[in-house]
Amino acid sequence: MRTKALCLILGAVAACGGPSALPPGPEDTGVDSGMVRDTGTPQDTGTPQDTGMTGDTGTPPQDTGMTGDTGTPPQDTGMAGDTGRPGDTGVDAGPPYDPCAMGAVVDLNAMGMTMGNTTRITRNNNMVGAMAPLRAPCSTRAGHQVAFRYTPRTSARLRISTDNMGTLGTLDTVVWAQNMCASLPMGMNGLGCNDDAGSMGRRNTSAFTTEMPAMPGNAIFIIVAGFTPALTGFVSQGAFELSVTELPPDGTAGGACRTGMGAMPCDMGLGCQAGLCVMAVPVGMPCGGMVTAPCVSGSSCQGMTGMQRCVADGTAGGRCRTAMGAMPCDMGLSCSLGTCQASIPIGMPCGTGVMGACVMGSSCRGATGMQRCTADGTAGGACRTAMGAMPCDMGLICSGTTFGVCGAPIPVGMPCGGTIAGVCVMGSACRGATGMQRCVADGAAGGRCRTAMGAMPCDMGLMCRIGTCIRTVAAGMPCDTNDPGQECAMGTSCAPMGAGTTCQMDGAAAGTFCRAMAPLCNMGLTCDGEDEEGICRSAGTAGGACNLLFNSVACPMGSACTATSLTAATCQMTRMETEPNNSVMMPQAAITMSTAFSGSVGGMADPMDCFTVTVPANGTVVAETQVPGRPQCAMNDTVLSLFNPMGAQVAGNDDGDRRGLCSFFTARMLAAGNYVLCARAFSSTTMIASYTVSIGVFGP
Repeated sequence: MRTKALCLILGAVAACGGPSALPPGPEDTGVDSGMVRDTGTPQDTGTPQDTGMTGDTGTPPQDTGMTGDTGTPPQDTGMAGDTGRPGDTGVDAGPPYDPCAMGAVVDLNAMGMTMGNTTRITRNNNMVGAMAPLRAPCSTRAGHQVAFRYTPRTSARLRISTDNMGTLGTLDTVVWAQNMCASLPMGMNGLGCNDDAGSMGRRNTSAFTTEMPAMPGNAIFIIVAGFTPALTGFVSQGAFELSVTELPPDGTAGGACRTGMGAMPCDMGLGCQAGLCVMAVPVGMPCGGMVTAPCVSGSSCQGMTGMQRCVADGTAGGRCRTAMGAMPCDMGLSCSLGTCQASIPIGMPCGTGVMGACVMGSSCRGATGMQRCTADGTAGGACRTAMGAMPCDMGLICSGTTFGVCGAPIPVGMPCGGTIAGVCVMGSACRGATGMQRCVADGAAGGRCRTAMGAMPCDMGLMCRIGTCIRTVAAGMPCDTNDPGQECAMGTSCAPMGAGTTCQMDGAAAGTFCRAMAPLCNMGLTCDGEDEEGICRSAGTAGGACNLLFNSVACPMGSACTATSLTAATCQMTRMETEPNNSVMMPQAAITMSTAFSGSVGGMADPMDCFTVTVPANGTVVAETQVPGRPQCAMNDTVLSLFNPMGAQVAGNDDGDRRGLCSFFTARMLAAGNYVLCARAFSSTTMIASYTVSIGVFGP
């Protein structure tokens, strides 16, 4: 029985008493496998050569290819091998494994079990070599290949999967389908291919749906392979259960979602989920959350969490229609960011806190909290993009960016950005720190790198780095962190020195970056990180001076560095936050002077801490978070947001300069009023047990 099974696996009928059906063999390595005899074509690589026909004809003796050696040294120990060179006691390797050979391909229709539209079969690729004779379109590491033939009964797309109960949990499979059992030429991807798309417990198994419907009666070939060599914790050989499901027609229940332009993905009453049409939630009914069914075709789940409902496309709050020739939204609505909203006329307020979208031909423009719908092509409006249209009205120019803005031209060297209306003249761009921006010529220090063919990217002595022309400042020379056109030489960083700032050796002074190797900082300094991304800091004293810009002083426990002006800060003792203060609408009592708070934040019960800040006219707010013991917030990522009296966000920060995942920002030239500053964890599930937030507030 074992011999018979071996014959069936290898297709070596002649070796088991039948006529030879083997293709020509490879060159003989001179080693007998004891399994399959040499056919004699091509010839042996050794000497003497194999005639493959009759007995030995030369000296030394040759292999007959029939019944073994007749000469001395010893004869073959295999079934019908050759010696190559006399004295060979090995066995013949035979031809390479071919998963498409006669007897190797498994007929899935005949051997599998069919229930309804699904056919299943359980097999094992343990007896299949690691060679990969067939090319997998989605992997270069698909060995131990087993080929299956499947003949569809109907015209249907096929769902092919090894993500089934009969598949070994640690087996890593690569599965693909094609119209022929042969290696596909490069550039051809067959009917579909997948490496890893399994479910929990079998995540490295495979599952996919054929891209095109298979034709009834036309056989396709499915190749199941193991990812070879296997990743740690997984194997490339073992038992697997292959399933093939003939899906109903596209768009019908259980069928694949239609993808044609303008076509409804699914029939009436159905919705598209994971590429398949299923029973769906009608328009107007609750969706999302615990409701796992999708909305019916032509609608989507919209609304706040816990209050979501299915909304028809094109209606208020629904998705904008995208079918060719269709109106994006119903009458009186405008499409904004893919959603239909009530139309806001030109000149009316828009943006955060305002329901609706600007009418077609206009867009929401202006400083945060002061935005209005502005006609395209006018000052401050979006540049017109219609073919043949003037981008901007007479006397205005387009900023030329992806989302271009029309404005009066601003000469090189003049202030720009923020609340300043206008656009830098062609060949320049608005660059610099917020509140200190100026129009800088392309190619100049701090300007954009030139991109015209044949042009020098930057002026003499400058280098292009990440799209900006940079001047390198030597060690010991003055530097300015607000200047985008300069950077300190490698191994140095800009740090305080007396009344100014200079490029100093990393690790040598407070405010410099830490060294990459120990000692990270000089004696008397500590690194607030673990490598060159950290900052060397000196120990501060309660009430003593600190430096927010460079984060160069570590205030003692129970205090935080708090700005008292744009150039000064002190280590101020913290006050405990006062709960409840968990929303912008419910902040704690107003502060009128610089104050530092300590507390905890995070989770469903305490999503954020919000503080009212009374700001004078043309005032400034400087805010920072710190986490005791880990100043860079490595395990406690924070976010800061500042809202104006109307509830619109006007400033904020996630990861601050020189602070890792801690937050830091400066907001200047603010209008007078009560603002709200909120601190929260970056992740809604993160709990920050202890942190500080310093809020500096002062006038011009």
